[in-house]
Amino acid sequence: MQNLPFESILNNLTHGLLILDPKGQITYLNEKATSILSNGEEKLTGKNFCFLSVFSVQQKNALQCVLNKIPKNKASVKQDLKIHRDQKQKLWIRLEGKKIENRDLLLILIEETTQRKRKQKMIEKFRKNDNLSKEVETFPEDHSALNNNLEFLKTKYFLNENGYRELFEKSPNAIVLTTSKGKVIDLNPVAERMCGYSKSDIIGKNYANLNIYEKKHKKIFLERFKQFKKGKNPGQMELKVTNRYGKTYWLNYQSSFIPLNGDYIVEAIIQDITQKKQTEFALKKSETRYRKIIENSKEGYFEVDLKGNLTFFNDALLKLSGYERDELMGMHYKDYMDRENIKRTYEAFNEVYRTGEEKTNYQYELISKNGDKVYGETTIGLRYEKGKKIGFCGFLRDITDQKVAERRLKESEEKFRKIAEQSILSIIILQEDRVRYINKPFADLVGYSKEEIKDWEPSEYKKLIHPEDRHSIVEQAKKKQDGEPNIKSHYRFRMIRKTGEIIWVENYSKTITYEGKSANFITLADITEKKKAEEIIKEENKKLKKLDEMRREFVNRASHELKTPLTSVHGAIQLLDKFYKKEFSEKSEDLLELAYRGTKRLKSLIYSLLDVSRLEADKFNLEKEEADLVKIINDCIEDLEYLIEDRKMNIEFDYEDKIYLMIDKIRIEQVIINLISNAVKNTPINGYIKIKVEKEDTAVQLSVKDNGIGLTEEEMKVLFKKFNKIERYDKNMEISSEGTGLGLYISKEIVESHGGKIWARSEGRYKGSVFFVKLPLQEL
Repeated sequence: MQNLPFESILNNLTHGLLILDPKGQITYLNEKATSILSNGEEKLTGKNFCFLSVFSVQQKNALQCVLNKIPKNKASVKQDLKIHRDQKQKLWIRLEGKKIENRDLLLILIEETTQRKRKQKMIEKFRKNDNLSKEVETFPEDHSALNNNLEFLKTKYFLNENGYRELFEKSPNAIVLTTSKGKVIDLNPVAERMCGYSKSDIIGKNYANLNIYEKKHKKIFLERFKQFKKGKNPGQMELKVTNRYGKTYWLNYQSSFIPLNGDYIVEAIIQDITQKKQTEFALKKSETRYRKIIENSKEGYFEVDLKGNLTFFNDALLKLSGYERDELMGMHYKDYMDRENIKRTYEAFNEVYRTGEEKTNYQYELISKNGDKVYGETTIGLRYEKGKKIGFCGFLRDITDQKVAERRLKESEEKFRKIAEQSILSIIILQEDRVRYINKPFADLVGYSKEEIKDWEPSEYKKLIHPEDRHSIVEQAKKKQDGEPNIKSHYRFRMIRKTGEIIWVENYSKTITYEGKSANFITLADITEKKKAEEIIKEENKKLKKLDEMRREFVNRASHELKTPLTSVHGAIQLLDKFYKKEFSEKSEDLLELAYRGTKRLKSLIYSLLDVSRLEADKFNLEKEEADLVKIINDCIEDLEYLIEDRKMNIEFDYEDKIYLMIDKIRIEQVIINLISNAVKNTPINGYIKIKVEKEDTAVQLSVKDNGIGLTEEEMKVLFKKFNKIERYDKNMEISSEGTGLGLYISKEIVESHGGKIWARSEGRYKGSVFFVKLPLQEL
């Protein structure tokens, strides 16, 4: 039935129409039948007619009997029923059923007869009651006029009785009945409650003169009331009233005329719309607040009508357009777009209108007043008013900077491609385990063509990696994908070319943004030849290390072997000098002195070599004890007294307090003697040397300052290195650079093994120097 060409005609019938199958199932019903038999929410098609919720149990049984009679009768079968559509609403209906010829179907017509039934009942009641004198007494004014018009009074009485009274009294809306002149005939309880007056207070009074209207609204009511007097129905009106108890209502008035012998009664149905009005006011307030938010929004906002003309926009959009407000208002979207964007925007608006669905993230270009292109991203939605589509609206975000950045990125990527193709490095970009770019050097490196590599699955890359390196490379890649920190970005590994040749490569990788997404940028350099050279160097280093070990062993052995005979020779020379000096000639004495100094220097060299051997073999042990640093310094100065007097040095050291440290006394003496003797040797005759001790919170600092030949920057760099003897002989200053080149190296090792630090400062040649030693203070 839903495909019948006359369905629209059936839906406009004043009667309800149903078609039932032999079992009583509803196969079709028009809109009027639906409105009578349901509350609009219940779907009736397919249900059994006799078992609809509007029928009582007794009615369901009776209906079944009626349906059974219809096929047996040629004439139509009629039945009157009182149904309950919901708990409050009761209706009278008349059913008329007939069998459709040549079809096994039943046709049911339904007519609503509620008003007819009520009028019948009221007429019957009216006929039974002729005493109208009591009714006349309810009118305090103009009794004679009413008595003269008995028919009018009968109608009023008719209206007040049973059938109408039930609706009148129980109506959820206020109902007021007045004469054509405005005098109140009757009002129901809801009306009494609204105005705050009882029937006795208000019946017979002119409704327009009641003291319930606000000044502005009373004027509106009186204007409308004039139309009542002329017999014209002014239709609906909304008024604000305040009842006698001060409670305020918003009311909707709907009036109708009941004709009576050339005159009429006015029935006013009054609905309380206070809640509705409050909602409207709140909505209006919300809309005002919403408008303010829109006006202050940093994003542009627009509203256009269905033709595409701007009807509203905020300051952000105005600023974006570059137009004045009066220029932009009413402008059509075609006026600020090029041809391509006009077409796209028309299609977008059309799609939103057709589907009713919001279009998000729609991007297009606008042309500002000064001709600049503005890139926007907007959401287009429909605007409604009273349920009707009236236009479109949306927020517009300025994405010009983003678009410019994207264009620059694209240009940058194009430049990158040009540069990458000219690069000597092999470059590959991986994105989501797929090759997104490779340059020619990479293809040449691995021996595969670009086309071959681009078609590879992720698992195929592994064949380029040497089996022994594959696990570590795959593990690094997995860690990078998982976002783990401290991933190696630089490493070396072996690759296998298409020919099977094994090559060494150096890998540098970095995460970049490529075509708007995260990617792995990898550069590879062929280091096969470099790796071969490194292997050769490694082998040579092994040989050099072996030679160095042989050298150390030789120096250590030679030092020990030379120590004993040299000690004997040195001791013998000392004995000759002490006991037989008088027996030697002057020339013999000179030779003896020469031999003494030579053996002394050789002895110092051998002891230094032995110290170096111990340091290199990690056999340089300290024997710490509690010792006074100040006494050690004074003892060292005393031991060097001969040298100091020979060079006529002026030494300043004046520190009376004792400073006790846990140190190897002999080794610290060795350091201090080395520093003082170096200062004496490198300072001209009659020079000045100052020794200073400063005690700090956690350490003691010793400094030896001279005004000697000084140190250059280059000399400072090698000062504490092994065998780096600095040649600074100066005949004019009578300075000699005799020494082994090991003293400061050994001193540095001694100080650092105590947990201390040694360093030097000098402003340059002939500007003197200062040597510092810092030793930690420890609890004794």
